[in-house]
Amino acid sequence: MFSKRHPRAQSWAYFASTDLARSVVETLRGYGGRWSCEVVNFYTKTQLGLADFRVWSYEAVERYVIAVHLAWAYVEEQLVRTRSAQVRCYGDVIRRHRDDHAAAWLRAAVEQGIRTGDVEAVLKLFLRQAS
Repeated sequence: MFSKRHPRAQSWAYFASTDLARSVVETLRGYGGRWSCEVVNFYTKTQLGLADFRVWSYEAVERYVIAVHLAWAYVEEQLVRTRSAQVRCYGDVIRRHRDDHAAAWLRAAVEQGIRTGDVEAVLKLFLRQAS
């Protein structure tokens, strides 16, 4: 089967099934069910770095894959727990997590600056600048 993804699309989308008894609707419904797997693959590769392991040892890749899957389990759990108008997809969860970390980092830097009064020392510590 082939179709354009939308009326103005320049290229065709192709769909295939090894089950010749399936109708077009059944085949497309099966593809739609697989879409969530494709989204997970996209995010684990692009956002969690699973695509960047080409020159690692087998043991390093194995450990990294476990770490990525644990991180993804956290993303899945957060999506279920915090789903709202502002958190609708995996990207929203990842963005919110990064924003929370940035806010915590900035808060710690500001608090240390207030406590010590030494702006240069705070910059060196938080920006990892050489002494």
